[in-house]
Amino acid sequence: MANIFRRICMLLLLLPLTAAAKVRVGVEAGVNVNKVVFNKDLFTSDNKMGFFAGLKLCATVPGIGIGFDLAALYSRKTAEIISQSDIWGNIADDKHLNYLEVPVNLRWNIGPEALGIYLATGPQLDWYIGNRTLGNIYSNYSTVFEDQVFTWNVGAGVMLLKHIQLGFTYNIPVTKTGSIRDSFSKTVSVENLKSHTWQVRLNYYF
Repeated sequence: MANIFRRICMLLLLLPLTAAAKVRVGVEAGVNVNKVVFNKDLFTSDNKMGFFAGLKLCATVPGIGIGFDLAALYSRKTAEIISQSDIWGNIADDKHLNYLEVPVNLRWNIGPEALGIYLATGPQLDWYIGNRTLGNIYSNYSTVFEDQVFTWNVGAGVMLLKHIQLGFTYNIPVTKTGSIRDSFSKTVSVENLKSHTWQVRLNYYF
C-alpha cells in the first residue's frame, strides 16, 4: 500500500512541473470529526472530536489554477467503542488515536487569490503513533489499530486575502483502521473496522 501511495504522489507532484508553478509554504490547523464504523452490532461508535496541525506546501500553475498541495500533520482522533456486557450493560471505552498524516492532493483554484474557491482530491497515508491495543476489561475483546492507514481525500474551500484558506475535507477509508480480536485466542473477530473523518481546516500561507 505504501508503494501505491508513493506512485500516486509522484504523479501528482509532477503535474505542476510542466510549467512555472507558484510555490507557497504555510501552516495548517483544524478540527477532526471522526466516526469509527464496524460490521457487527456488538460494537458501535459516535462522532468524536479531535484536532490536527502542521506544515503545508502548495504549488499552482499560474493562469490555469491547477496544482497540488502537500502537508505533514500531527492529527489526534478519538475512537469510542461501546461494548455490551451481560453484567455491566453497555460500557464505553475511549481511545485517543495519534497519527502522522501525509496528504497529497491534486487541486484546482478557481478565481483570484484574494477571493476564490478551490477543489482538492488525493491520497493520504497515516502512520499510527503510540499504543496500538485498546483492551476492554468488561469483555474478552480488544481493539488493535493498524500502524498504517491509507485513505482518499475529497475537499473544497475558499481563498481569502491571498494568505488565508478555509476549507473542509472528507477522509474516505481505503484500508481498515484496525480489528477487534478475542483477547485470549488473538483471533480476529471484526475485519473491517474503518474510520470516517470530516475535517475543517484553516491555512495561512506566508
